Amino acid sequence: MTLACITLDSYNGIYKNLDFDVKRDFAGVTLIGRQPSILAVHASVPAATVKELITLARAQPGKLAYASAGSGSATHLGAELFKYSTGVDLIHVPYKSAGLATSALLSGEAQVVLTNMASVMPHLKSGRIKALGISESKRSALAPTLPTVAESGVEGFEYSTWYAMLVPAGTPKAIIQHIGSDLAALIRHSKTHDRFVSLGMETYVTTPAELDAYLYSEIAKWDKVIRAAGVRAE
Repeated sequence: MTLACITLDSYNGIYKNLDFDVKRDFAGVTLIGRQPSILAVHASVPAATVKELITLARAQPGKLAYASAGSGSATHLGAELFKYSTGVDLIHVPYKSAGLATSALLSGEAQVVLTNMASVMPHLKSGRIKALGISESKRSALAPTLPTVAESGVEGFEYSTWYAMLVPAGTPKAIIQHIGSDLAALIRHSKTHDRFVSLGMETYVTTPAELDAYLYSEIAKWDKVIRAAGVRAE
């Protein structure tokens, strides 16, 4: 069973009537990959850096709109984390997919988006949108000159969609170790690595304990954002 994205660890915070609990019902095998996002704005927005966007948003609370792939989506939560970390007031405009959210930015329907690199990178050369920062804690090899949001003044900001292998709780440790060993060999294969890089992702191999620690830290982090923003899935 492969489960993906930050929405995994926020399911129990967003959906109130689930019949499963992430901590109780799953056991980690390994983290597989992480995909950073790009904070981008429409070309008409008078901001060329993250700091300038924050200054602009604070001067015009409730005037700038950010597009997402829908309420409760990773793009929604990532932008809410940005709001939570900076105190800015941005209007949420949910769309039905990340592609439609990017299209809204390109057309100027929305002024801001925080979405995966694969959605944004092809459009940067057009001049219709501007990339301000990378959401990970370190710069991406695919855009080495683009600063991180954290180094641009939002200390501690880190957001990415991530992919991991989990199995039902109670799965024998020997089976978990066997699956983990096979996955590690696959993840370390050059073709796998190259494919992940082409999607703007970085591969990872972790122990079950390391994945559990990461998962629990993510749950605590996103629970704060969800409560502060009052996020509920539609």
